[in-house]
Amino acid sequence: MRDCRIIKGLPYMDDAVLSALQSRHYQPMTYQGRAVNVAYTFNIKLRMPR
Repeated sequence: MRDCRIIKGLPYMDDAVLSALQSRHYQPMTYQGRAVNVAYTFNIKLRMPR
């Protein structure tokens, strides 16, 4: 994963969300047996505990 950015975020949570996404391990997308670059948007909803 590379070039991660926040499109619409909560300033106090942005660093934690980016860190969590970048620390995960993802399987590369493949085409004809080769890894290819793809653009993907993660939609994450954050809620404050009540």
